[in-house]
Amino acid sequence: MLNLGTVDWSRSTGIVVALYDRNGSYTRGDVRTNPSWSPTPFSGLVTQFTAYQLVNSMADLSAVNNNLAGNYAFGAGGLEFAAAPAFSGIGTAANPFTGQFDGMGHLPADLNLSANTGLFGAIGKTGVVRNFTLADGTATSSGGAVGLLAAINWGYMVNDGATGTITAIGNTGTVAGGLVGENFGRIEQSWTGVNIHGAGQIGGLAGLNNGSIDKSYALGSVTAGAQSTVGGLVGTNNGAISRSYAQEPLNGSAIAVGGLVGSNTGSISESYAWSHLPVGANSTTGGIAGTNSGSIAANVFWNSETSGALAGVGSGTSVAASSGLTEAQLRDPASFGPTWDFTATGTWVAGSLPTLHW
Repeated sequence: MLNLGTVDWSRSTGIVVALYDRNGSYTRGDVRTNPSWSPTPFSGLVTQFTAYQLVNSMADLSAVNNNLAGNYAFGAGGLEFAAAPAFSGIGTAANPFTGQFDGMGHLPADLNLSANTGLFGAIGKTGVVRNFTLADGTATSSGGAVGLLAAINWGYMVNDGATGTITAIGNTGTVAGGLVGENFGRIEQSWTGVNIHGAGQIGGLAGLNNGSIDKSYALGSVTAGAQSTVGGLVGTNNGAISRSYAQEPLNGSAIAVGGLVGSNTGSISESYAWSHLPVGANSTTGGIAGTNSGSIAANVFWNSETSGALAGVGSGTSVAASSGLTEAQLRDPASFGPTWDFTATGTWVAGSLPTLHW
């Protein structure tokens, strides 16, 4: 693709996109962008003009490893990987993906991942993965980080989702999350419906969060073995969680189990857990957090009626009794107080249970 003319976008607040196949090339030419342009919130966009190399096959997906700083987009709506061999991931911890990958709302399905990885083995600090849903993926871990979309994220993930199954067959060194194994970056407006089985630090969305998670949720389920730290959203949270929720059945014999997080040393605000938890003799169980030495705001709530937990926090810094809501209260927006915005343009939507407006 060659642009010999001028594309003048200097007075526009919109975006310009160029798309080209992997066996082609792109020469930009004269593209005049608006110096005052800024991306809309939660768009994940980096620049007003972006040229994307299209990914239309497994070969194209594997080729992303040849240029981890490139810009890529799915060009086909129904990529099906059921017959493909196990995929070993894009990038590694030593050489992470640092470019942009836009799923363009497409739905790649039935991707089988090699052990201890994700579709992205690692996303670097400048990497952006957006508008992406991986459907019915499968992954395993024998003692490392694993997530259907990324094993490790240092970058920015927004408008992403995943469904499928993860089996953590390793020891307690495993860090497994439905979307991401270990998060050191930002995750926003993302979700999972993943069934996870195994031992280690396990969360419906992320196994370990040392970064930030905002406007995200986890459904699915977790069945954990002994010596595990399990949370409906995050296994171990050392970072920040806000405006998020988990609705998951959590089963097994883990040492720390929380409806939202297994162990919390970070901060949690404006979130809730409707998870169903095991009541085990060897489990420290909390409706919000199994153990807590961090900050849990007063506007964080849990299902006190049917969760199976006796308190919001199993061990450590407790939360007020008012953080526990009955089934009926969880369905009433008035129960969540003034900081929760249920207006037409707000964060939350009232319904059977609160959902996120996006």
